[in-house]
Amino acid sequence: MQGKKEFKQRIYYNINLDSLVPENHLLKRLEKLLSFDFVRDITRDYYSHTGKPSIDPVVLVKMLLVGYLFDIRSERKLVEEISLNLAYRWYIGYDLDEEIPNHSIFSKARVRFGKKLFLDIFEKILVRCIKLGLVSSEGMLIDSTIVRANASDGSMVEINLSLGQYWKRLDRPDRPKKKLDGGRY
Repeated sequence: MQGKKEFKQRIYYNINLDSLVPENHLLKRLEKLLSFDFVRDITRDYYSHTGKPSIDPVVLVKMLLVGYLFDIRSERKLVEEISLNLAYRWYIGYDLDEEIPNHSIFSKARVRFGKKLFLDIFEKILVRCIKLGLVSSEGMLIDSTIVRANASDGSMVEINLSLGQYWKRLDRPDRPKKKLDGGRY
């Protein structure tokens, strides 16, 4: 007899996001081996001591690192992909019921921190990744030349942009997408 899957949406789930991300995923390895505490130390003086708490600067940097490593070409697309991808969501520390920060945080952070600070942070992260063997340094330069990096242990991450080029691309406004067949974009 042919079966038919009926979707019955539950109100409550008993799942652990950590268990849904494979142990050998690049982001799981990054999380185990890299500390991002230095990001809070470097950015602390850019924040007021009063008012509403900001988005954690570590979350912001991790979001941008996801975009860089997985070649996500715009800030809006980055937020959308993080919202949909369990590994990305887990990596930035947002559970399924938490709203991902809005794409506007990136432009606000660029104004607050400046390009140089972000490039310095990313350079430190990539150098640490290379030292830990998570990313190959073969052919990798962190200035304005083309970057090709491969994650070790069988999972490949190919990067074709320098940090500066990636930053410039994110700084451009998103182009409106064309509708296909009158439906979704």
